[in-house]
Amino acid sequence: QNDAFAQAKCYVLLGEINENIQEWKLALENYHRAYALMSDSFSSSSEFQKTLEGLGNSNLKLGKFEESLKYFQEALLLRLSGSEKAERQLDISEVYYQMGDYDYALKAVGEITYTSKIANTSFDTRLQNQKAKIYARMNELDKTQNLYQNSLNQARANKSPDEQQKQSIQETKEEIADVLRSQKKYDEEINLRNQAIEYNIESKNFA
Repeated sequence: QNDAFAQAKCYVLLGEINENIQEWKLALENYHRAYALMSDSFSSSSEFQKTLEGLGNSNLKLGKFEESLKYFQEALLLRLSGSEKAERQLDISEVYYQMGDYDYALKAVGEITYTSKIANTSFDTRLQNQKAKIYARMNELDKTQNLYQNSLNQARANKSPDEQQKQSIQETKEEIADVLRSQKKYDEEINLRNQAIEYNIESKNFA
């Protein structure tokens, strides 16, 4: 059993390396191998939790939405901390968003029990951005604008935003801009991009 667990940990590590260099098919293969070794005897381990997250992410990147949902939902059945549960619920919302099922995407973020015990600026920014882009696709642009502005303000308040936070802001900007452009709302798109430029200058985020 110890040998199987050690082998599984190696596959998890390989999966994480594959993810970092965006080799999603290889990541999926390695996480599947880890899952096969751990699902029966080691399902309470943190490595199994990483495996389910990796399977969810890799399937999502490959456009395998049902598989992605399956693994993220399986992860919710584990004994998770409040912040870990919130992260998986946000992941589930993103799967529905990429499927184009915006009602379920919004429902998923609405089910996040968000308390001060699990609050952190990075997660809160990503949560606001998730709602902003969902509302944009649902054509509720006033809500989108308010949420995106809130996320920028929260990011400004964080003197050292992490990579997830920065990436969320940039990706959400492009998602909202895509909606505005499709509706030929060019002035609103320019205002949105100016907001983002202001934030990048203030935070010295020129990536």
